[in-house]
Order: sequence, then C-alpha cells, then structure tokens
Amino acid sequence: MTILDLTYDGCCVEVRTELRPGDTIKLCVSGRGAIDAQVRWYDRGRAGLSFTLSPAARERELKPRVAKRFSVDVEVVQRRPGHPKYRVRLVDISRYGCKIEMVEQMRVGDHLWIKFERIEALHAEICWIEKFQAGVRYLNPLHPAVFELLIKQLST
Repeated sequence: MTILDLTYDGCCVEVRTELRPGDTIKLCVSGRGAIDAQVRWYDRGRAGLSFTLSPAARERELKPRVAKRFSVDVEVVQRRPGHPKYRVRLVDISRYGCKIEMVEQMRVGDHLWIKFERIEALHAEICWIEKFQAGVRYLNPLHPAVFELLIKQLST
C-alpha cells in the first residue's frame, strides 16, 4: 500500500486489495513498528484509515507532559532487583523520566535503576509499557543543572 495523505489520527492509502469499512488492519512502517488502524471508507483502490490507539497510548495522550522530552539514541545500564544488568537503548529523556527499549519482560510498577555514565544510578519505576518500549519515571527527578549537563554529554 502507498500512503497518500497522513494526519495525526489517520491516513489515506492506495491499496490493491478491496477493503471494507470497519475492517481492522495493522499498518507496518519500516523502522517504526506497527500501528492498528480501522478502515473508515473505501473507494476504487483508495481507503481512509483511522489509527487505533492502544490503551497505554490513549492514557498517555490524556496526561500532559510534565517537561519537554529530548530525543536521544544511546545505551544505558538498566538493573532490576534480582535480575542481571542489561544495556538498553534510551529513546528519549526528560528531568523526570525516560523511554527505554526493553530487553526483558517487565510490568507497570516494577522498580529499576537506570545508570548513565558519570552520574549515580537513578531509582525509577515503570509507568507504561507498549510493545517493546517502556516509560520510566525517576523517583527523584534530576536537578536542572545535572540534567543540562547530561543532555550535553548525551549529545556528543
């Protein structure tokens, strides 16, 4: 399929297969993962899709962000009580938390420590999980000056 038009909550696609309004499909984007969508209309090889948010995404959408998040692509050390340390990919970061790609199965409410180079490990809690990513809230937010230095360190 080819995406012809894209908005925050849906898209218009060109397809070779006839679709029916109400059909549920999974739209897969290389390097971005998959998102559930529902067919709203179909007409001569074109269809309107409405994205279906997961319960975790829907809940996050209702809560405004506490602070600006910065996109990053770095590895940090994650440790959970009774589990070995793992290097995990950090996707974004703020003074109050971060988003990580999970290496092992975790649950909302699980506690862990995130270790950045040159600073003490941060005690944190899993706030949400969606597929292989998790939202992590630090139990003690980073001081603004420490966060500013950390962002500079992660940007180099």
